[in-house]
Order: sequence, then C-alpha cells, then structure tokens
Amino acid sequence: MRKTYLLLTLLLLCVGISIHAQVTTASMSGKVTDTSSEAMIGVNIKATHTPTGTEYYTITQPNGSYSFNNLRIGGPYVVEFSYIGYNTESRTGINLVLGEDLKLNVVMREDTQALDEVVVVADKNPIISGSRTGAQEIITREKMDKLPTINRSLDDFVKLTSQAALFPRTGPPGPSSRPRPPPVPEVWACTPFWPA
Repeated sequence: MRKTYLLLTLLLLCVGISIHAQVTTASMSGKVTDTSSEAMIGVNIKATHTPTGTEYYTITQPNGSYSFNNLRIGGPYVVEFSYIGYNTESRTGINLVLGEDLKLNVVMREDTQALDEVVVVADKNPIISGSRTGAQEIITREKMDKLPTINRSLDDFVKLTSQAALFPRTGPPGPSSRPRPPPVPEVWACTPFWPA
C-alpha cells in the first residue's frame, strides 16, 4: 500500500514538472491601424532583442493584426513598424516575461513628404517572340563538342534540356532506353461525361 502511494506521488510530481517546463519563450501581438482606425495590410514589423541583436520579422494580416511567437524573454526590445507613405513608428524599452503575450497596438500616421517619380526602362528581348509557343533548347555544335560523353549516345545530348525525361535502362541498349515524352491523358478522361 505504501509503495502505491509513493509511486502515485512520484508520478504526479513528474507530470507537474513536465507541464510547468513547457513554456520557455514569450510572444507579442497586436493590431496596426491608420489615423482613421482602418486596418493596415502588409505593414513590415521588426522586433530587435537589443542585448543579443536577434531580429524577428513579420507583416500584418488583412485585418491589421500581427503576432510574434517564440520571442526571447527579457529585453529590452525595439519594435519598428514601417509602410510606404507612412512615418516609421518605433517602440523601445519593451521587456517580455516568460509565457507572456504582450499586446502592442500601433496607429500609423501618413508621411507628408512628397515622393519622387519612378522611371522604369525596359528593352525588348530578341529571343522572345509571338511566333514561339513553347519552351525550346538550342544545342549548338560548340555545346556538343564540350559535352563529356562516353559513347556519344543521344541520351547525353538530350539531358541538356529540361523538357526531356530520361528513364533508366533496365535491359540491353535499344529503343526502350531512348527519351520518351510524358504520357498524354486519354481524351475521355477530360470530358465531363464518362463513356457508357
């Protein structure tokens, strides 16, 4: 009887210790809005643990919420919120406690500074044309001469292109070891009605 009580006590003690030992970090979450209380999507958020220099990054969700999980405990942290066309907001001196989910809501204010124009310059690529309808690979004589090969097999040249599928040889050389196109599904499998 005494052994049963001792065993039960040790079991409960071990379960209690293992449950207590699960949490080793903290988290931070909140919501980012603009001055009209509208949720801001895609705000870049950087949390920096100052003593170690560890940086954590996230962005806001469509409802303006964000969260950092598994943050180091302690601090201080510096948290920066940035978005194009808005002033960068910064919060400093944040300390986290073990297991805490710190709520940090921020209101972003528009930047009154004017942005310069952006000029995009592009050239037409002569390889791209409307007459081409698929991928291709051009194997020049120079490429063929530089290609290491043992038996000058077609397989050695075809493996230069990603469109070919080479299958391992399982028997004597012959037509079965040549590159084959991928299988084409049967026509009836693509129609909405199955054959009777």
